[in-house]
Parts: sequence; C-alpha cells; structure tokens
Amino acid sequence: MSWIPNKIEGKGLTFVVDEAQGGDVGKGVIRVYQERLEELGIKPLDIVEVLGARKTVARIHIMDPSSNLPLNTVRMDGLIRENSGAGIDDFVDIRKTEAKQCETLLVAPTDPGQAPPAEEEAQQLAMMLAKRPIITGDKVEVQIFGLGSKTFLVEGTSPQGPVIINPSTFVRVKKSDMAEKESRISYEDIGGLDDELKKIREIVEYPMRYPEIFTKLGIEPLKGILMIGPSGVGKTLIARAVANEVKARFIHIDGPEVMNKFYGESEARLRQIFTEASSNAPAVIFIDEIDAICPKRTETHGNVEKRVVAQILVLMDGLKSRGQVIVIGATNIPDMLDPALRRPGRFDREIIINPSNRIGRHHILKIHTRRMPLAKNVDLERLAELTHGFVGSDLAALCKEAGMVTLRRVLSKLRADGVNPAEADLSQVFVDQADFLSAFRETEPSAMREFLPERPRTKLKDIGGLREVKKNLGMVMEICLQASAAEKDARAILPRGFFFTGAPGTGKTMMAKALAGEYELPVLSVHSSALFSKYIGESEKGITEVFKKAKHIAPCVLLLDEVDTIAPTRGAGSVHAGTEQRLVNQLLVEIDKAVAFQDIIIIATTNRMDLVDSALLRSGRFDYVVNFESPDEADRLEIFHLSAADLGLSDEVLSKLARISDGMNGSDIESCCRMVRMLKMSTLFKSGGKEVLSQDQVALEFEKAVLEMEAKTKLVRK
Repeated sequence: MSWIPNKIEGKGLTFVVDEAQGGDVGKGVIRVYQERLEELGIKPLDIVEVLGARKTVARIHIMDPSSNLPLNTVRMDGLIRENSGAGIDDFVDIRKTEAKQCETLLVAPTDPGQAPPAEEEAQQLAMMLAKRPIITGDKVEVQIFGLGSKTFLVEGTSPQGPVIINPSTFVRVKKSDMAEKESRISYEDIGGLDDELKKIREIVEYPMRYPEIFTKLGIEPLKGILMIGPSGVGKTLIARAVANEVKARFIHIDGPEVMNKFYGESEARLRQIFTEASSNAPAVIFIDEIDAICPKRTETHGNVEKRVVAQILVLMDGLKSRGQVIVIGATNIPDMLDPALRRPGRFDREIIINPSNRIGRHHILKIHTRRMPLAKNVDLERLAELTHGFVGSDLAALCKEAGMVTLRRVLSKLRADGVNPAEADLSQVFVDQADFLSAFRETEPSAMREFLPERPRTKLKDIGGLREVKKNLGMVMEICLQASAAEKDARAILPRGFFFTGAPGTGKTMMAKALAGEYELPVLSVHSSALFSKYIGESEKGITEVFKKAKHIAPCVLLLDEVDTIAPTRGAGSVHAGTEQRLVNQLLVEIDKAVAFQDIIIIATTNRMDLVDSALLRSGRFDYVVNFESPDEADRLEIFHLSAADLGLSDEVLSKLARISDGMNGSDIESCCRMVRMLKMSTLFKSGGKEVLSQDQVALEFEKAVLEMEAKTKLVRK
C-alpha cells in the first residue's frame, strides 16, 4: 500500500496498523520507525495518544529497521487495536500527550463469571500494571498466578485523562456488568501459520471491510472456506481470530450437535443458524468437523445425513449477504465430504493447514510461554527442534505440562522446608529447561503419523570430504532450481532423480539433507514403517499422500531413505510379497507422474543396491547414481576438523588421527568425538568442576578411541 500521510495540526501523523512484535504482546507498547518519531517530535518510551474509532494511549518504541514494512506502519497488539477501535490495515492518528500519575483506579472484570478479587489481591494489580499508560474505557490484561490471564475494563481513573499506573495506585474492583465473556483471540495468538492466515484474511476481511471495491470491480465475494488439516493444528483458532479482528458475530457449530433423530429438526436448526447470522451480519459461521454432517450421499444409508447435506447446499446457495456472512468449514478427512459442497459457489476455496515446521514451532512456543516465568537456561529453539510432529495444541499441552512439573517441584521443596505454599514468596519461581524436557516425555505428538516436511539446518560446508560429490550435486541442483520452464535445453538434461548408494555411515542421508539446507528447501522424509499396513490399499494410499504433499510444498526434496525397504525386489519369496508388490507398483506410478513436476527433487538412499527392484533403477526414474565411498586420509582429516572443532586439538594431532583411522567413515569419527566429549564431561562432574582434562590428555584419549573404533570396524568387516 503506497500512500502519503497527512500531518494535520493537533492530530499528529497517520499510520497504517500492523501486528505487534511477539515480545510486545500485553505490554501496552506500540512501535514506529525512528524517522517517524523525529517527525512527531517525541522520544522512545514517551506516552502517545492513538486515535482510531476511539482514543487510547500507549508507550512508543522504535521499530526494528529490518522489519521490511512500509515506513508509515505502526505495530500494535490485539488489545491496543481493540482499545483504539482499529483493525489490521486500518488507519490511526498518533500524537504526543502528557500523562499524569494515577492515584485511584476503578476496574471491572470482563468475564461475568469471574469473582472480583479481594482487597489485597486487587492491590497486586497495581504492581502488575506498573508504568502502564491507560485511559478510561481501555481494557488491560494481567497474568494472575494460578488463574492464568485475566482481562479488566478500566471504568474510571483519578485524575481523569491519560494516566500512568504506579505501585502506589489505589485499585478498586467492581462486579462485571457485561452480559457475556468476549473472545479476545487476536492474530498475535496464532503462530507458525502466516501464509494460511494471510489467505483466509483476504477472503474474510476484504469483503467485510471494503464491500464497495467488490461492487466497483463487479465481482462477488466468496461464500465459504474449507480448512483442511489434522486435529489441533489451529483451524478453530484461526476462525475465531479472524472473526474477532473484523468485529464479526462468531457462530460455532459442532457437526454432531446439529444431528437430531426427529424428522426435520436438524434442518430447522441449520435454518435458524443461517437466519441468525444474516440478522447479525457481519458474521462468521464456523462448522467444525463438517464431515460428520455432510458425508458423501452416495455412501451413506441414513436419510438424516442426506437431508442435512441438501439443506446446507440450499442455505449456502441462498446466502444474500454476500461478503457479510461467510461459512468456514473444518475437517481432517476431506475425502469424506459430499462433492457438491466442494464446488465453486459453495466452499469456493480449500486451504490446507499443515503442521508447523521448526521455525513455526519456535513461534508457537514463544506465544505459549509469553507469560511464563522462564529461567535463563530455557532454549526454545532447541525445544522446537525436538518437537517434530507437534501441532499447536500439542505445544500448548507441552507448556502446560512443563508448568505442572515446575509446580510439583516447587511444592515438594516448600513442604520439605516446612513452608506453607499459600504464604510462600513465588517471585523466584521459574520454569527451566529440565521441566520442559520432563514434560516432553509425557506429551505425544498428534501428527507424528503424518508425513511432515522439515527444513534442515545442515549445509554442504558441514560435511567433511566428498568434494567431487558436493561439487557435482551442487551444480545439478543449481540447474534444477534456476532453470525456468522456457529454458527447454537446460530442463531437458535434468536428472529425474538422485540415487545415493554406499556403505552405512558414509553420509548419504546427511548429504540429502545438506543439499536441502544449502538451497533452503523443505525435506519430506519417507520411511517404510510409516507406509506398510496390513490393510489392502492403505500402503498405496500412503505413497499417494506423500507425493500429493510434495507437490503442495514444492519446491522440495522428497527423501526415500533406505529405499530397499520401500521398493524391494518383487517376488514371491517374502511373507508380505503381495503388499510389497503393490507398494512398488504404486511408487513407480507416482515417480513417473512426478518427473514432469521438476520442482520435486527425489533422492533415494540405500546401502543394499542388490535388494532394490530393478524397475526403479531404469533410465527415466533415477538417472543420476552417486556412489559414496569410504573417506581417504584427506577426507578423514577434514571430517576430524569439523567434528572435533570444539575440542581444541592441534593440526598435528588431527593429522595423526586421520592417518591411524584407516577404514573409518564419517559416522565412526563422529562416534569417537562423542566418546571423548563424554569423558571430558564425566571428569568435570566427578571433580565438582575443579578438574579439567588437558589438551595432551584429550589427544591421548582421542587416539585410544580411534584405535578402538578402527579395531571394531575391521572386526565388523570380517
């Protein structure tokens, strides 16, 4: 959006609203660029008025120059947006103001079911909100230990106007006058789903905010969205957040609750819901588990389901408030839905909500730990790496379980010390990394049975040796990714797939992931354990789903690891010969269909080429076969330099180790490094941190580990 703000006397500057930075949520701060601060004549941490549909106040900070947002952008969280009556992409005016110290504060809980806190507890609100600028009519959010996040409405202040709360402010809490609890889910509460959220916002927000543009263009807004994804991935959360941000009525329907055994009751309930939505437009009708009420009519034997499907089709066709009422359906088994619902004009757009990758999981963990007292040793990036297969609800459960582990630990210590937990000082209670790791053992990932893409962090420079292999593969990957469809000569010479073969531990799987990491591609790994099923057709269906997902996330690397277990030689010798034969047949069909889709780079690895079905190796499927040989002395020296970089060994020692480690491969060398590190840590722990191995001792232990590993390697080969 390119526009020039107008500087009006007394109004300050006009800005366009965007989401807050993750760390600013709930702190009452907004951010603008340094240049705009100078134009406003204010300094960081000053108090400013934010004027949207209503007026609020906030503390201003400088925006990170690397945000890549337009110059006239202000970042604010959902609470400040609500207080100012502005949404994402709306315009607000910002100007400097003077705030006085708040002497008395009158607040009321926004939840009518919440009992007002006692006098001592009420006074703690002033401590929690200290230095927060507010004005009458604002909502403030506090984190109360043991009760979670609570929201209060500011009903009065003394003195009036913009004020700053301080620890000595006298706080009075009155009973809530609100009829029902309001939903306060905002876009900052959703992590790892930026692309999906952007698509849904375009469909829902634009018709509700700018209907005149659609009229001018002569196009009709979409009627419905179908969100497809595993349970717990965030479908309902997205729908609630979008409805809340556009101030639309949110009507939630659980699929099974609509069904009724009495004739006509289910249809009447649906008609009532759509009438209510039209009367209270703008509105969002969210149908959860829509497959339960709209199954395929050709495959169901009940008349109720057929009538309900027909009624929903009629209601969606009859929607007159185009753009002001939108239907959002959610399911994790879209193939069960009646096809008539999935055509344009009903559910016009289908959006797949995939489980988040490592970066997305890190964002989700930051959201769920936003109000947790974290110890300094908590490494959320490491937790994001460990939680492969976790969806949003799993990560929320992980954080809750970590809090419970902390609670049990603290209560046990307090009781051992003879301290009453109700009277204990909880200011030094923190959730540490060990609590998260304990919780991790108790939490199972919901999506682990799914085929999930990951973005590796390994680069080609992290692999020692294999210089020619890296050079040749890098050259081919460059052509694969940069040659456009118009460059027929370049695309004609591209290999259909890469086949890595060689002894175990020579770096086949690591090279595949390093190629993906070097070119920032997601990797979709396939293992036989996730494919084989005792039911006829399930294994073939799994292969089809893998390639379908690869096309969806392309460009990507599809890694068929240990392909000899996925595509063994077809024959009657195996107990599972029938399943294996069908699986190989389906794999060959999918590879043949995918070769034209050049954005999918298929890499297969094996250390038993003799067991792989010969049809897989013919020209046109895997044209580029790479043999990974055991490293020579120069390669081993390079691997030692990479693997033992933290051990501080001299070049002379590393050269000697490379010379005496004949026959060892990369995984053997890495194993030796781990053994030496364990010995160093063991010595350190046993001495209570007083004794540390010298470099000569480390070199000697390393030499022993290498000789032992070399002897073991020779024994295995015999």
